Order: sequence, then structure tokens, then C-alpha cells
Amino acid sequence: VSTQSTGNKLERGLVAAPDSVPSLQRFVARIEKIRFYKSNVVSGTKFHISIGHSTVMGTILLFGTPEDAKDATSYDSTRDYLRAEQLEAPPSSLLAVLTLDHSVRAPRDSQFIGARLDSDVTANVCRLAFQGRVLHCMSDSEPLLRVFRWKTREAAIHRVQDDGHTTTVIAKNLFANTADFGRFVGLKVRHSRTGAVGRIDSLFGSTGKFKVTFSNGLGTESAAPAADDEPARLLLDFKKYSHDDGGDHDDSKKKMTSLRQ
Repeated sequence: VSTQSTGNKLERGLVAAPDSVPSLQRFVARIEKIRFYKSNVVSGTKFHISIGHSTVMGTILLFGTPEDAKDATSYDSTRDYLRAEQLEAPPSSLLAVLTLDHSVRAPRDSQFIGARLDSDVTANVCRLAFQGRVLHCMSDSEPLLRVFRWKTREAAIHRVQDDGHTTTVIAKNLFANTADFGRFVGLKVRHSRTGAVGRIDSLFGSTGKFKVTFSNGLGTESAAPAADDEPARLLLDFKKYSHDDGGDHDDSKKKMTSLRQ
């Protein structure tokens, strides 16, 4: 610092060890709802984030479970996390990605507060929504978090063939005729009534039908009518990933290789 500096040219500054106060714009944190805040804290919502010496608007993406967040000091970037929709009342906590509208300077393990400062100041309500601590500062070069929702596709059963050892189901309407069928081969599906699990084997004809093999049969209830008279179906469960900003990430190949086991 120059000894010739004058105070009227400096409004505010930080004095810190090198790399101890990085620039933050996107980070992973453990957050907990403030019990006096009566509104919901919902994933994808913007809040005023007070961190370091700054307050800036930021969007939250909630993920993981209370067990993941409990006593967490870091997070595993290689694993899949279930997306959470809402932060429950304490002592429950969750992990979250916070994306700020612009970068701020703050220590790597900073505590922060999320608030709705635009709420009616005359209303007798708490405007502080949640508090948390930074676990990891994310760079622009880091891959997207593996945050997902469970989704299900349905296939209609066209015909059932049983040779006494295995059961083969001919099904349809799971995918478009122009889809790459190779992505579906070997994936697990389940019977909507019995829960029996089979695997997709091959195409059947050229009209979008396909074969599914059930090594242990369809179960004893497969022939019984459903209570609502709906026909039995085959269900394909898969993961739909989300961007860090909360938007859905439509990567079909990744979805189809990330099925519930």
C-alpha cells in the first residue's frame, strides 16, 4: 500500500492474506431455515444474500437430504444428489447451490443469510429466510452438479409370451420411432401391477415395438384386473438432471444410463 494514498480516494477495501478472500458467484453451501420465517423456501427462488460485506440477489438450488447435509463440511462432486424442492423447518437442513447475480468477495467458509428484503416493511413478519455456510467455491470450469429428479416413462403392453422358463413381453409407445434404440437396450423396466422387473432386449418389427424379458415371470397378479380397470403397463424410471440454476438439463444419453437399480 502506498504511503502517499489519501483517504478521500478510498471508499472501502479489504486487507487479507493472498487467496483467502476469493471472488464468489456460485458456491455450494449447507443451509438451514430460520424458524421465525413463515413463508416457504423453495428451490429456484431468488433471495437477498448477505455475505461478507455485501448483499446481492441470488438463486438457490436445493439438493440432497437432511442426512447429506447434517454436519457436512464438504460435498462429493462425483455422486448423484436428489433434487429437493423445499427447505423444511429446523433442525432439518439441506445442501444448496447459490448463484449470485454478480460476484462478491468473502472468505471461503463464510456464513451468510438469505432474506426477502423486498417484503412489506410494515408487516409484522420475519424477513430473514435462512442461514448457511459456504462449503465449496465453484469455478466456471467445474462440471455441472449431478442433481436429478426421478421421472417415469410408460409403455403399453401389446402381447405376452410365456415359454415356461421366461416371460417375454412385446411393448410399445415408450419412445419415438426415430429414437436411438441402442440407448434403451439392457435397461430395466417394471410391471405396473406386480412390480416384476425385466430388461429391454431388442426391437420387434419396425413400428416402435420392442421385447422385454422377465427372467422370473410377471408375478401371480399379472392377470388380475386393476381396481381402476386401467390396463397393465411397463414403467421405465430414469433420472432427469438439473442445471445449477435450477433448469432441467435434457441429456437423453445421461438419463438413460442413470436408471434406478
